[in-house]
Amino acid sequence: MLSVNPKMLPRLDELETDLITRRERAVDEGWHGEIEGIDLTLTFLRSKRVQAQARRCSGHGQPRHASHPVQIDPERSRKEPHEAPGHANLPTARCDRPTDR
Repeated sequence: MLSVNPKMLPRLDELETDLITRRERAVDEGWHGEIEGIDLTLTFLRSKRVQAQARRCSGHGQPRHASHPVQIDPERSRKEPHEAPGHANLPTARCDRPTDR
């Protein structure tokens, strides 16, 4: 399984923005297969973002200590108005401790 380095989180944001733009064009053009593919890619990208954020909180892949668990913060989930039905927005992870590593 591919692990995303937490330093690449800004790049994931750029990729997501590009995919959203491509999806909007696919909707305008009526490219239903392309829409499905982009939706799937967005789902995987958002999942990788959550994993990378969790790795950042745990010290770049170091084992997490029980006293510093990573929790999912649903208030910070990314919400896009054009989200396809049936594709839930994935929440972002937040740390319960500073990430000054």
